[in-house]
Amino acid sequence: MRWCRGSVDEGRIGRISVARRALCVGIGALWALSGAVAGEKAAARSAEVGADAPTLPPAAKTLTGPIAKMTPFLGTWRFEGHWANGQSLWSQNVYRVGLAGRFVEAVTYAKDGDGAVYERYLTVFGHDAKTGKYVTYGFTFDGTAKTLPMDVSETDGKLTLQSQWSAGPAAGEIRQRVTVLDKDTYRWQVWTRQGAGEWVAIMDGEWKRVKA
Repeated sequence: MRWCRGSVDEGRIGRISVARRALCVGIGALWALSGAVAGEKAAARSAEVGADAPTLPPAAKTLTGPIAKMTPFLGTWRFEGHWANGQSLWSQNVYRVGLAGRFVEAVTYAKDGDGAVYERYLTVFGHDAKTGKYVTYGFTFDGTAKTLPMDVSETDGKLTLQSQWSAGPAAGEIRQRVTVLDKDTYRWQVWTRQGAGEWVAIMDGEWKRVKA
């Protein structure tokens, strides 16, 4: 719209003619009108979308079906201890209700030795309706992922979760067991072995619930 502006030196270059000024006023009015119409159309489209949008259901707060056995784990837990080789470990797990109450999502934070705390694992626990078996879907901070079967049992009324997997030729096989001791404590045990050798314990400690 620079064409509709007056000259800097109106006495020397001249003023905008009456006709030109009238034309500029008309252009400005059309510009404002088109903006108002566009705004009304956008508001109308927004109102239409809002009117048709369905109401989202609230997120599940409790577990349902076979996975409900993991209810005692829901919440925040913390571990402070050492591996069998003496290396210190600080870790925190946050378990929460997942999709439709049929899964448990767990985020694990860790601190190795004097290092900084970092987000290490995302684990999804579920019960496969087709196979009738418990399973875990694990995602690691380095981008790797694995799916593992999980044994769920009760011994003397205490819930126990156990899984086993191969960690590669160097690390061998890993076996992990978690047992609920009471509402605020669970025991964590880890073993490893090479080939057909004996299982060697590398962790035996307790996680404590972090109370809000």
